[in-house]
Amino acid sequence: MKAEKVYNYLNENKVKIYSVYEHRAVYTMEEAQDLTVPLEGTDCKNLFLKAKKEERYFLISVIGEKRVDLKKLTKTLGVKKLNFTREEKLIELLGVEAGAVTPMGLINDMKGIVEYYIDEEFQKSEKICVHPNCNMATMTLEMSEFIKYLASLGREIRWIEVV
Repeated sequence: MKAEKVYNYLNENKVKIYSVYEHRAVYTMEEAQDLTVPLEGTDCKNLFLKAKKEERYFLISVIGEKRVDLKKLTKTLGVKKLNFTREEKLIELLGVEAGAVTPMGLINDMKGIVEYYIDEEFQKSEKICVHPNCNMATMTLEMSEFIKYLASLGREIRWIEVV
């Protein structure tokens, strides 16, 4: 049902999906690597983080195989410390459970509480692969369509260098 909401939203906003593949539930990028799904695009790993002692929440999208240095990311975002957010807050703000974190969850954050950033390496990608708010499917969007999706939400795309 969560995926249907995403597909309907994209359809209503004339954002074209390149492909959709259904598969068994995956909770980590390692599990996703074991799938025999013929994805055409760059895998997207997503981190849902909170600034310690602040009410600032961040969704960060990076290239799937990339390891993220949270200390460096802290400096990039201009906060003192980052922690992974509790699942209850993930469900409240993005409407997804752990293992299904995705920028498509931003359709559930209509107040714009979550700050979204995307690794600048995606600028080299023609297509991006993301979950449609559930971890039993992966969809591919052309980057131009993904940016169109963010614009439909009134989100500015914020490219950052993630190391």
